Amino acid sequence: MRKIPEFKTKRCFWCGDEYVPTNGFQVYCPECKDAADAMHSLLIAKTKQTLGHAQFPNGRPRKPRACALCGKEFLQANSTQKYCPDCRKKKERQWGTDACFARYGITQKEYDELYQTQSGKCAVCGKDNSGATQSGNRKRMYVDHDHKTGRVRGLLCSNCNMALGFVHDDPALLTKLAEYLKGG
Repeated sequence: MRKIPEFKTKRCFWCGDEYVPTNGFQVYCPECKDAADAMHSLLIAKTKQTLGHAQFPNGRPRKPRACALCGKEFLQANSTQKYCPDCRKKKERQWGTDACFARYGITQKEYDELYQTQSGKCAVCGKDNSGATQSGNRKRMYVDHDHKTGRVRGLLCSNCNMALGFVHDDPALLTKLAEYLKGG
């Protein structure tokens, strides 16, 4: 059976009365603990309000850091952050684009050529995809490829890409679906 340690009496840091602590780290008597915790929370809140919450993301101040791309100073969200928020957004878009093209074995130039060949329209339904998104960039189309050979077939809109995915690129199943829609 584990022996529970007995603690010597301590003097409360808040009121000065003696008490028996429940652990070795306790500095307030049970009567003062809630008041001390409330006061501590209030002091932290006032400090954050005075100095700005962005400087205390985890309860400790952060020093400004220069962005690795543009050199602009920014406050880090964590100790490993190298880029300011603007450059981080640019890098994330670049990382996503690079990973997409590497997956299908094409380059940005080949994607753009395919886009121009299709006149910015889906290869299946012909839906125009040249319109700009809210951010001002054109919406990226899905790179359709043969899952057996890996050969890129064309660029598709979201709906056509999902439809092909749902039928597992099976022409026989697509034919059955077409016959069903015709009422046959």
